[in-house]
Amino acid sequence: MRGDETVKTQHHHRRRRMLAQTTVAGVTLTLILLGVVISGNSTSAGAPAVRGVSPLGSLGDRFALLRTPASLAPPAALAEAVSKAPASYGLDLVAARHAAGTNSWLVPGNGWLCIATHNAEGLGMSCATAESAEHGELSLIERSSSSGEEHIVGACPDGYSTISALGASSARLASSEVRENTYTLTARDVSRVTLEQAP
Repeated sequence: MRGDETVKTQHHHRRRRMLAQTTVAGVTLTLILLGVVISGNSTSAGAPAVRGVSPLGSLGDRFALLRTPASLAPPAALAEAVSKAPASYGLDLVAARHAAGTNSWLVPGNGWLCIATHNAEGLGMSCATAESAEHGELSLIERSSSSGEEHIVGACPDGYSTISALGASSARLASSEVRENTYTLTARDVSRVTLEQAP
């Protein structure tokens, strides 16, 4: 049992190192890359940034939200977060798109995709490689210090309709409809999430 926990911990730390996080306006948002299961198979992260790829290249092919006309101008807090991200991400604020159903933003970059969410305390943004994002492995988690609940905001590509949060025993803790390539979940002690394809 202890050996299994060690393997899981090593895997978790390895995945966390592959993602970046930007925190703005004093809100502490912790990014945790959850293990995502698609069609029963675990996916893995790990593509380096792709140089010379336009922000809407393959990402636009996989995320319908990025193909839609802009509905809102990006807020100043998002512009600030983008300006603080590593230049190698090549984030394109003009190409950022707002998902009204989850009140989040997707910001494409040069081999990267970021998701940002704005609440009363500020805005938090997290980024993953385009390959990881295309596997549904981009999420941002805010934990409540009082209740221990985790509020998860995530992104997944076209073709998925529902996402579920599972506990350590694979019990379903919460489910959410995928809207505009994004979702929100609130639960405690989430071990992984699963994506269900649209009929």
